[in-house]
Amino acid sequence: MNNRYLLNALEAGPLSVARLMEAIGKDKWDGAEPGFFTPRETVAHLADCEPMLRARFAAAVQAPGSEVELFDEEAEAVNKNYAGSDVGQQLAAWKADREETLAFVRSVTDWSGHIIHPEQGRMGAESVICTVIGHDLYHIERLTRLLSDN
Repeated sequence: MNNRYLLNALEAGPLSVARLMEAIGKDKWDGAEPGFFTPRETVAHLADCEPMLRARFAAAVQAPGSEVELFDEEAEAVNKNYAGSDVGQQLAAWKADREETLAFVRSVTDWSGHIIHPEQGRMGAESVICTVIGHDLYHIERLTRLLSDN
């Protein structure tokens, strides 16, 4: 993979969220708008999703045409107690998992594969990786909104 912007964006996700969590402050980690994750839950969610998203990318490049399952984020949040998670541990886990994702992305030479997503349909390998970045940015934007409320 030679797209330095894509690689930089993948690297930036965990670092940006760590900075945002520090800026938001621990006293605001557990408040949220109805229907959205709290900052604490957001970090746990991002850490929890990374292996699944990497597995989707791996399926696209190693087993093209694979069908993937939906990820029930609300159920996972309850089952894995996102609300009671340790933010520092979750950030460290996400960063370590993202490093695995980056190493894998760098190693791929054939990006022609795809997966079949139950809602999105056919998703090429590049689309899967762009979804990882989009997912990061969605949550970064949600966290950034908390800073404008300070």
